[in-house]
Amino acid sequence: MANVSYLHTTHADETGEAPAFMSQSNSESSMMNFRQVFSVIWRRKWIVVAIMALVIALTYFWLQSQTPLYSAGSEVVIGIREDTVTGIEGVVQREQQDFYFNETQAKIISSSQIAEEVATRLDLFENPEQLYWKSSAGPSAGQQIKSTIKSILPEPVVEGFRSVLNLLRGGSQTAEDRSVIKSMTPEERAAFERQTLIRTLLDAISVDPSDRSRTIAIRAISDKPDMARKIANTFAEAYVDSTQTEKSDATTRASGFLRDEVERLLLQSQQSEQALAQFSRDTGFVSVGDRLTLIEEQLADLNSKLVLAREELAESQARNQQVRRLLSEEGGIETVASVLESPLISRLREQEAEVVREIAELRTQLRDRHPRLLLKRAELEDLQLKIRSEIDKIVIGLNNKLELAQVKVRNLENEVAVVQAQIAKQSDAEVTLQSLQSQRDADKQLYETVLTRFNEINLQERAPQKADARIISRAATPLEPSFPRKSLTMAAAIVGSAMLAIMVVFLIEYMDSGFRSLHQLQQQAYVPALGIIPRLSVLEGRRYTPEDFVLDEPNSLYSESIRTIRTSLMLSSIDSPPRSVMFTSSVPAEGKTSTAVSVARAAAKAGQRTILVDCDLRKPSVNESLRVPNGKGVVEILTGNIELDDAIEIDLKSGLHYITAGAKAPNPPDALGSVAMRQLITELEGRYDLVILDTPPVLPVSDSLVLLRHVDKAVFLVRWGSTRREAVLAGIRQVQEANGDLAGVAMTRVDIRKHQKYNYSDSYYYYRGYGKYYGT
Repeated sequence: MANVSYLHTTHADETGEAPAFMSQSNSESSMMNFRQVFSVIWRRKWIVVAIMALVIALTYFWLQSQTPLYSAGSEVVIGIREDTVTGIEGVVQREQQDFYFNETQAKIISSSQIAEEVATRLDLFENPEQLYWKSSAGPSAGQQIKSTIKSILPEPVVEGFRSVLNLLRGGSQTAEDRSVIKSMTPEERAAFERQTLIRTLLDAISVDPSDRSRTIAIRAISDKPDMARKIANTFAEAYVDSTQTEKSDATTRASGFLRDEVERLLLQSQQSEQALAQFSRDTGFVSVGDRLTLIEEQLADLNSKLVLAREELAESQARNQQVRRLLSEEGGIETVASVLESPLISRLREQEAEVVREIAELRTQLRDRHPRLLLKRAELEDLQLKIRSEIDKIVIGLNNKLELAQVKVRNLENEVAVVQAQIAKQSDAEVTLQSLQSQRDADKQLYETVLTRFNEINLQERAPQKADARIISRAATPLEPSFPRKSLTMAAAIVGSAMLAIMVVFLIEYMDSGFRSLHQLQQQAYVPALGIIPRLSVLEGRRYTPEDFVLDEPNSLYSESIRTIRTSLMLSSIDSPPRSVMFTSSVPAEGKTSTAVSVARAAAKAGQRTILVDCDLRKPSVNESLRVPNGKGVVEILTGNIELDDAIEIDLKSGLHYITAGAKAPNPPDALGSVAMRQLITELEGRYDLVILDTPPVLPVSDSLVLLRHVDKAVFLVRWGSTRREAVLAGIRQVQEANGDLAGVAMTRVDIRKHQKYNYSDSYYYYRGYGKYYGT
């Protein structure tokens, strides 16, 4: 069993390099060439034709049902520089001209305010039929299609489609909307119709601002060429006029506002002037600056005098305190400076001293009672009384001087307080006066500023206003409709339908899960290909079964395919051709039994001693193909109930020997994998040239897998275009993992006419030209 792992080991030759057919397969799988693409499209050409015909027909009927629309365009330039005649800054400030400026102006053009002005100028509110598109006189092609669909489809389906279409259109009126409109008052209905007309007018235009220039294109669409031109030009004119009107209205509003402000500010300025004059009359001051300076100088002088008076008062108080202290001492008063400095007291002291000297001399000469001495003593006492009297006068004078100093200080302090009160009063008056003067000056300045601006605005209002935009291209009456563009639309329908059809074809091709060619199978499974087995035509299938057809029509393509598979089996091992071959598949209904019976009959008819063994113990079908009863067979042989010779039957048409499955086995895998089964196959190989085993599929059950060890070769059958590729590959993998010697794969029930469209090498061999050789 040298070919067990062919899926993994037969892709390299003795040099270790990949075979040429494998490199070719890899290149073809990486990039589909033009021939393959054309082949895919060609074999499904009727799908392409049907899709293209449907799309083109629908497009044609749609074009016939559409109302021709005409498009007209105008263009305006925005942000025009103004002429600076007066040099006065305008009321409306110029915006920064950038991308947002262009977009903003485009939004203004497509606003309901401009649309309302356009509708008024075109008299659309009075004649709305000029704007709305006219319906065709007779039923259009689209209406005929709708009528046909409504007659075919049920009413609920038609209503559902109608609801979806109304939702997509967004403007169709439902029954609820019509009931709401009926419930409106005449005024509300008129307003609703007015707004509806404005929205319809806005829907008929498109505004496109330029990204690289200060221009805006306005395009209008209508079913009437002249109306399209009027709408485009009127929108441009209304926008240009709106820029001029905006400036004029803004200037008028500013002028009226400033006029009222001038009157108010004039009255306010007059009131401020009157308040200042009234305050001056009440206070008697027009300007208190100079007078306040004099009072401040007077206050400074009084403060200086007050300081001197307080110094004198301090000296007098000190001298008075000294006198009072000395009066309490004996003879202390005479040391007072005022006493010492008094010239009268000095003279009296001199006289006293002279009299004392004379008394002293007389005492030395006279007795104490001498009249002369007594006279001197009397003179001395008189002098001392005078001195005492003068001292008392000085003390009284000092007291009087102290009182005068105190009075002087008090008077000066009172005068200072009075002057300070005057200064405070004058300061308050100055603050009030300055506030009134400032208010008057501010009101006067504001009045003059507003008055100047008012005069400028009046001058600007009288000057002619220039629009900030102008029309640089007026719309002309279109001669050809812009919608629908029949030639372009039909060309797009042809190209689009072709692309759609090709996409559908390749989608169908991609979703095709079965193998359509041995070439495809080899690319993914890397196993030998034994051949393909065509299916019988309808007529042939009614007259023959595949098992009979191989005998009755030996020169047919089907019979030749069976002989090709038999030959491939014999050549799979030239030195030792297989004596035992099992036929299996991945899933049921892939033609195992019919193929096994056909190969067995063909071999028997060719002179080989051939025996067919039905090893499908679960669902035996060989007896059904040969139209014989399922008598005692494999199960009875394995259990020893009968001998081998008793179980062998002969097909009279071909001379084929066969053994049926027999009774149902309780455990088919154990029975088929038993030693008795191996001995049976060995004995049959000794008696016959070729032993063919019909076995169950490998994916549902494991019966076939246990037989792989007992046979020389295994043939894996794949139903053309039906069995899923994943199932096929999984079945082949299970055969190889069970160490089965896989001779190759064969495709069954191949539709040759469809198969040749796949442009593979085997399709050329079996149909294109060669099929005629076999009379097909």
